Parts: sequence; C-alpha cells; structure tokens
Amino acid sequence: MKLLTALCASALLYLPHILHADVGTDAGYRSVRIIEPERDQKIQRPGNFSVIAESEPNLQAGHRIQLFLDGEAHRIANTEGRFSVSGITSGQHQLQVKIIDQGAGVLTSSAVRTISVE
Repeated sequence: MKLLTALCASALLYLPHILHADVGTDAGYRSVRIIEPERDQKIQRPGNFSVIAESEPNLQAGHRIQLFLDGEAHRIANTEGRFSVSGITSGQHQLQVKIIDQGAGVLTSSAVRTISVE
C-alpha cells in the first residue's frame, strides 16, 4: 500500500509535464509544437498575432501543418508552419497544430496552447 501511494504521488508530480507534451508520433515525427505565441501569452486587441510551429524531424514530402483555433481548422495548411491570425475576439482561446498528410489525415498533434486576447 505504501508503494502504491508513493507511485501515485510521483505520477502526480509529472502530470503537468504529461499534459503539455506533444501528442502522437506517427509517420516518424518525434514532435510538433507551437513556438509562438508563448503559453498563457496575453495578446492585445484587436487580436492580431503570428503562430509559429515546428516539427521534429522536418516535414516529409506531401505533409503540411494545419493550425487549429478553438478546435476548428484555421487558415490553409502549409509547409512553413507560420500563420497570421487576425481579428480574434477577447477572451481565452486554444491553439493547436497538427501534421496532416495529403488526404488531410492527422499524423500527429501538438499539445493545446491557451492564449488570452484582452
């Protein structure tokens, strides 16, 4: 019982790191992540900002990075991992990027990043 309690306590220490980890590793990708904006960043109105994402390793031929804003695809998927976002309403918003193949199938996803527009 003491061992189980210790294991559970240890797992709780690492839970925040697990929740912010990249999700999935299909097609040989070790990770895809959002570089900018930073986690919990506050964006001033009118809600214009850039999103920069990167994958490890670099994108394979025929694969693209798609930005998701509040769970919906936002802008056109591209191979650069750079997106301009404008006119976002005030409040908290969730950003995520996904690597997609030619058929728009999701190969891997980043952790969700929350930002605030004030």
